[in-house]
Amino acid sequence: NRDTLFSGHPLSEQFLKKLWSLFVSSHYKNSPNDLQLLSDAPAHCIFALLSTPSLEKEGKLDGIPDILCAVQCAIEGGMMSGHVLDQLHKGFRPSGDLIPWTVCEQFQASTFGQLTGIRIVRIAAHPDAQGMGYGTRALELLQKYYEGALINVDEIEEDESATFSKVKKAPVKAKEVAEDTKEGLLKTEVIKPKKGLKPIMQALSKRKPLPTHYLGTSYGITPQLYNFWKKSGFIPVYVRQTLNELTGEHTCVMIKPIQGPTSKEITLTKHMLKRGDTEQSWIE
Repeated sequence: NRDTLFSGHPLSEQFLKKLWSLFVSSHYKNSPNDLQLLSDAPAHCIFALLSTPSLEKEGKLDGIPDILCAVQCAIEGGMMSGHVLDQLHKGFRPSGDLIPWTVCEQFQASTFGQLTGIRIVRIAAHPDAQGMGYGTRALELLQKYYEGALINVDEIEEDESATFSKVKKAPVKAKEVAEDTKEGLLKTEVIKPKKGLKPIMQALSKRKPLPTHYLGTSYGITPQLYNFWKKSGFIPVYVRQTLNELTGEHTCVMIKPIQGPTSKEITLTKHMLKRGDTEQSWIE
């Protein structure tokens, strides 16, 4: 729960510290903007593979388990085909929806933007547990979740489709912000730990997943990283021919189709990619 994670509660701060320390230790480039993106971007979420919590540690109860692997994801796609075509014809590429825009632009396949995908922004394993398969296991569980294999229909407490429906809504109007400022809400608000918050974490069995067509990732390609994603069944669809200005590496986009309970089928095979089929090949 984003509100609980950034509420300032001592346990929330402890969990956030563990989470962000994991990302910082496993990634060479981090900035405060990355943390702000996690706190503000409504399409971003965190999945965590946790260890068994200790009942007692140094004489005190320890309610925060260690994070074996953390995955930061971003929901992308779900765009109108007409909007995609209009932007491509004008030569524009709006920010966000990294994988859909890349595939639409490179394959000239506007229908791909209609598909809903989960882009894995970051994945990090605990320094003491690296090379033990926790990253691969986290990806397996993430796929099973979006395929609906982890749902317990008797325990569902939240529908992810309803949670992230706000992402597609229009932004807050400037007039509304001005009214809040006029009333002095922004100046008089007291920043303090909140009460009555929801649990910071939720079991995937109690959460109905968003209908999704694929998992994807975009990263600076190296032999080690490529083998990791390839081992998990991801297929390369695009490799940038020039070096990325920030990483100095060639950016690689990889996708893994998944068959959710309510998703349309997506055709994405090595044979299709080698032939370079048109947009009609993306959806059956």
